[in-house]
Amino acid sequence: MSKIKILLLTLLLAVTPLFLFAQSVGKVVGTVTDKSSGEPLPGVNVSIEGTQMGAASDVDGYFVILNVPVGVYNLRANFIGYGDVLLEGVRVNASITTEANFRLAEAAIEGQAVIITAEKPLVEKNVTQSISLVTSEDLENIPIRGFANVVATQNSVVLQDGNIHIRGGRRDEVGYYVDGAASVNPLTNTQSLHVIQEAVEEFQVLAGGYTAEFGGANSGIIRTELKTGSNDYHLSVDFQTDKFADAGDQFLGTNSYREHTGVATLSGPLFNDKIRFFLAGENTDKGDRSRRFGEGFSFKNLIDSNPENSAYIDTIASYDYPDGFTPQRGEDLWALQGTLLFDLNPLQLRISGSFNTDSRQSNTRLVSGSTRNIPTLSVLNDRTIDDVTDNLLLSAKLTYVLSPTSFLDGSLSLYQNQSELENSYFGGDWQKW
Repeated sequence: MSKIKILLLTLLLAVTPLFLFAQSVGKVVGTVTDKSSGEPLPGVNVSIEGTQMGAASDVDGYFVILNVPVGVYNLRANFIGYGDVLLEGVRVNASITTEANFRLAEAAIEGQAVIITAEKPLVEKNVTQSISLVTSEDLENIPIRGFANVVATQNSVVLQDGNIHIRGGRRDEVGYYVDGAASVNPLTNTQSLHVIQEAVEEFQVLAGGYTAEFGGANSGIIRTELKTGSNDYHLSVDFQTDKFADAGDQFLGTNSYREHTGVATLSGPLFNDKIRFFLAGENTDKGDRSRRFGEGFSFKNLIDSNPENSAYIDTIASYDYPDGFTPQRGEDLWALQGTLLFDLNPLQLRISGSFNTDSRQSNTRLVSGSTRNIPTLSVLNDRTIDDVTDNLLLSAKLTYVLSPTSFLDGSLSLYQNQSELENSYFGGDWQKW
């Protein structure tokens, strides 16, 4: 069954298993006061530009906007007899209350809005647990490639052999969530979904003190929120490669590992501003995922003189092992992630999807009763075993706002994992193999 059919069955027929969802939206609160007297102003309209979300201040000048998707927004406050105030760059984080206060000045005639740039507070007073938070702006500026490598820069996190450990816990003691849906393989309780770095709006590392909504995680939680499409179209393309030299050769004084990474993103409105999409795709091809730095060696015209079997006498072969490159350790990864938001106030529907397929060459050998990676024993054998894994995560969240302070929501998610060992000669056809 194709992935499109699976998506249609998931969204239209809702034949999906229900998993625990962690809250993947934030809340904006604040007060509106008169700039001169400091008195609260009731009935002021506070809206999030480019969306259908907003609220009116009460008799105490207090307002609250619930169920705001993670991202950066501009907030506008307007009231008859007062000049508009535009607060730019307000970041909303998952499960965190963002405070935005307005001071309006009286205006005899309608004029231009007062524009204020929001500042990040030194201390998040609404955060009561140990959280390390990284936003999309941080990811653009950090000189590190790979989502797991970025996570490893946070406090209490260690990356070893491709596995993330938090506060000394084992790899299966970490909980992973993408847009509120659990993204771990239930058979191993480990992360199997590839996260595209350019698709991340923010991620949080919870190293302690998290609430009961998270289960099955003893050492920590990693929550990832994907980007939401904007009201304008945006396109980005990034391609990096070291394939300017052959395996074992050097380019600009460093070894070539025959690797490239290409990422493209596209976002914007769909039909109108009430429907917005974001889409990201990535292809990473590694000729050598081991990335060793040792020197190679070469044996020419080797003669195999085996007196016990005359068929092998005088067999001549050459044995080449390149510098700084491990043969038959390649990997080819394709990933796709996206979101679709229907902002139909008071109804809101957000759909998220993540898919990746990963093929890894394996050249294991049985040594002393255990399986080990010994690539030097496979140089003369171009027949490899490829470990192919497909992962799919679909989630949908429907919200209906009852009042400025209450709403109803329901969530569904589908996780699918498929793994298969393939032969480089015959693929997955075991009868031919």
